[in-house]
Amino acid sequence: MVKNVLKRPSPKVSFSIVGLILIGLLVMILVACNPGRQSEPERVYSPSGGRVILPSVNYIKDDIRKYLCVKLTIQNVVTGSTLFEIQTGVSDRMRWSVQWIGEKIIQFKSSDIGDYCWAENSDGTWHDWDCPP
Repeated sequence: MVKNVLKRPSPKVSFSIVGLILIGLLVMILVACNPGRQSEPERVYSPSGGRVILPSVNYIKDDIRKYLCVKLTIQNVVTGSTLFEIQTGVSDRMRWSVQWIGEKIIQFKSSDIGDYCWAENSDGTWHDWDCPP
């Protein structure tokens, strides 16, 4: 009597291979569709459209206190020249927003450290400003 030496693979092995493949696909989908903020925040134009606030996130680890914090740059739209720039201590992982109050004042609202405002002086420099209530 001849015995059949070829055996079918165990169903457990087949299901575990399929399971590993499905887990791998799920991980790849989660990495590709990362819900974290990976792109730069939106530009905010002044009421006249002549200036723009360019928020960005500091990804440089040189100063850990500023790592992943929001940086604000105000530029002239026509020339592209930087009019004002400030590295805030506001974490990008917290809720925040920035807006224009008129043409020469910006307001930065943060759930992390509160509200801050800056205003342009007549000579083109910028200074801290008391935010409106």
